[in-house]
Amino acid sequence: MIEREFGMEDVLSFLTGILMRENLSDLVEIASFVLERKVSLKELPFIADEIRRRILKQHPWLRSLEEEDGECVEIAEWVRSVEAKYGGTILLKAEDFSKKNRFRRLRERAAKLLFKTERLGF
Repeated sequence: MIEREFGMEDVLSFLTGILMRENLSDLVEIASFVLERKVSLKELPFIADEIRRRILKQHPWLRSLEEEDGECVEIAEWVRSVEAKYGGTILLKAEDFSKKNRFRRLRERAAKLLFKTERLGF
């Protein structure tokens, strides 16, 4: 596992679905890191839910922020309060996908697609 810090605003963008900054390359970087593969900008709308799920799996306390966001009228004010309370960055973990060989990554991805255990009820 490797760990990396990302800006709280970018992570909040995935959690809320509201773009907090204009720099989309940071969002692509988070997506690539969390999904353990290279991601293009065009994919972001389609994979955002999966990224959100993986972030919440690592940091369940972020669910409480979703409940808070309706309380603030101004988004910028809410982001400032979250950063003041929890800090400006958040640590995310992922496997180092660059160290796996290409065939192994392809085999693992195919197995995940073919044998989705949650669909089979296991």
